[in-house]
Amino acid sequence: GVKHLNRDGSRRSTLVNKCEVLDFFNITAEPDNPVDPKAVAVKTQTGLQLGYLPARVAHEIYSDLDKPEFNWIGVFVRANRHPETNSAVGAVIVLARMTAEQTSAFVAKSSE
Repeated sequence: GVKHLNRDGSRRSTLVNKCEVLDFFNITAEPDNPVDPKAVAVKTQTGLQLGYLPARVAHEIYSDLDKPEFNWIGVFVRANRHPETNSAVGAVIVLARMTAEQTSAFVAKSSE
C-alpha cells in the first residue's frame, strides 16, 4: 500500500498526492513478489510505484497481463484520504483493458 516506501526511498503517499485526475499508470505483474506471486503493481510512467491492486482484483486480471494483444492501464480518479489527518492512504483508479492501438491513442490524447 501507500504506507510503504519504494526501493528508492520515495514515499508512495507523496506520489499519490502529486497525482492529477486522469493521470495514467502502468499495471505490472510481479511474479517474484514474496508475499503474493500474483501481485500487481501500479506504477507511474516513469516507473515509480504507487502501490498494489487489491489481491481480489489482481488475481482476476493477472492471467491477462501477459497477453500481447492487450494492455492494462490505470487512470487516477482521486486519492483516498484518512478522515482525521487528511493524509493519502490510497488511490481510486479505474482499470482499463485496451488494445495496443487504443493504448497509443489514449496516451497521445492524454499528452495534449
